Amino acid sequence: MNSVVTKFRHLATSGSRSQLTTLSSKVPARGYAAAPGEAPKVNCWQAPSDPAKWKEEQVVFAVLGSWAVVITAAFQLKGGKKEPKPQ
Repeated sequence: MNSVVTKFRHLATSGSRSQLTTLSSKVPARGYAAAPGEAPKVNCWQAPSDPAKWKEEQVVFAVLGSWAVVITAAFQLKGGKKEPKPQ
């Protein structure tokens, strides 16, 4: 890993664009949704019945959305906004 970083720094300071482009294409890219060695995460619409495979951000949005629905429903069941009754 250190040799790749050293080569990258050397190429970045030398100013050779073609060498820098070829070196960056050789560095393996990985997705940021899963840790290395884990199964890749999928979008929630690709596996809607298996939340364990969802990307973490989508799980957070689903949980926050669920809490919003529960709080709104509880507020509505309790009576909602109390308006003064006209006399």
